[in-house]
Amino acid sequence: FVFKIETSKKLSPNKKFKASLIIEKTEEKSVVSSTFYDSQDSFIKTVKLFESFQSDMFYGRLVKNFKWINQNKFGVCSKTGELLILGNVLTGESEIIIEPKENTREAIVGQLRYILFREFKSDQDIIDWMNK
Repeated sequence: FVFKIETSKKLSPNKKFKASLIIEKTEEKSVVSSTFYDSQDSFIKTVKLFESFQSDMFYGRLVKNFKWINQNKFGVCSKTGELLILGNVLTGESEIIIEPKENTREAIVGQLRYILFREFKSDQDIIDWMNK
């Protein structure tokens, strides 16, 4: 099964684009993407931001805060603004930005590791991931 939900669209600062988040849930994971439209609501592209575990307890707080960061980048950011996961309407690329303010870089990376979906094929995969 695939369950898909799209947020309301937000207009870019220069009013040339609109964007929304799309959350797709399957039986094993959730995929969060930025979807871009022109100012007339014609679809431009979708940029995958990240894959997470199926339950929104892993990413729910993050996707509640979605916005344009500049004229070309739209995505999600943590409440403190220390973790941003953005899609770029021009390049079609996604990026993760970590900007420590209230938390250490290690704490923010830990939050990111909590959010991101990982598929483990062996016990060694789990050990390697834990030791990063």
